[in-house]
Amino acid sequence: MSQKPSNASKLGRDAQRIIAWAFIPLLLLLPLIAMTHTNEVQWNAADFAFAGFILSMAGIVYSLLTPKRKTAMFRFLCGLTIFIGIVLIWAELAVGIFT
Repeated sequence: MSQKPSNASKLGRDAQRIIAWAFIPLLLLLPLIAMTHTNEVQWNAADFAFAGFILSMAGIVYSLLTPKRKTAMFRFLCGLTIFIGIVLIWAELAVGIFT
């Protein structure tokens, strides 16, 4: 007999989802704050839009790849793979490490 998830566990998953999606604009605040303190960081609106797009797509891919019935290790490895992919894309676009 399968058990339905309790309301408490559903609320916990919803809270985790909200925190995860709220992390994207908070992460985009870092270069904005850095731009006010140094001339080393020079982003324009297109840079912020692209970064928001990449981070949002990573979140969507993660949520599609890791349904709730998958193991914790599978979710961790998917997250790690997506994170490494984002870092490599970001490094290539920032300084061209592969060219």
